[in-house]
Amino acid sequence: MTGRLLGLVAVLFVAQGPASFEGTIKMRNITVSLDEPGMKASWLDVAPATLAAREDAKVEQTTMRIRNNVIRLEPRADATDSSYGLMDLGRGVMTMIVPGERMYLEFPMPMAGGNQPAARPGAPAAKAIGQRTINGMQTTGYEVRTNEQIVRAWMTTDHPGLTWTFTRAATRSEDEVEDPEADAVNAALAGHGFPVLMITLTEGSLEVAELVQVQRAPLPAAMFAVPAGFTKRAIPGR
Repeated sequence: MTGRLLGLVAVLFVAQGPASFEGTIKMRNITVSLDEPGMKASWLDVAPATLAAREDAKVEQTTMRIRNNVIRLEPRADATDSSYGLMDLGRGVMTMIVPGERMYLEFPMPMAGGNQPAARPGAPAAKAIGQRTINGMQTTGYEVRTNEQIVRAWMTTDHPGLTWTFTRAATRSEDEVEDPEADAVNAALAGHGFPVLMITLTEGSLEVAELVQVQRAPLPAAMFAVPAGFTKRAIPGR
């Protein structure tokens, strides 16, 4: 999984009470390298399906299951093992579970808590650009421009149990330093709903994060707990 998609997953937060959403979310992330200089805005209008069909496109599918403020991140379809992650947003802990070795690792999750980023003086604003139905969801589009990127995000309020707190982790991995440009975009988009489609254009790359499906359904509690008999291992280097 790319750092950008991992960041997007990490800032998903169950709003309006700990049990406001229970079900499954499926996402797709598409990354394309661009050879032309500058940021050609016409790339933002290319359909995700067209981008995914490019020979040089990197496409990742992600399935998440949510219950009581815990997000279960399933392994990719092409994964070589059955390891999966549990993001406990209440405890601020990410647990990696490795069934093949009957063990698990726990990591502190810096972005837990869902604090919404505050807009800074002079920060870019989100400009409304219209409405569309995407993947069966009604959305309103917003565009945010900074010196280094153009972000077009189509946000939905169709699922009030989901909200996007969109913190500084949204466009980087846990190993990367703080990104002021990403922070500015996060602050501009926070509060507009949940992203169905987010397109990020920078010089040299185009990345699309798409919410493909939302399914509400009760899920067993056992799916969100470490299996009985698994051993906790120390994190290497800590």
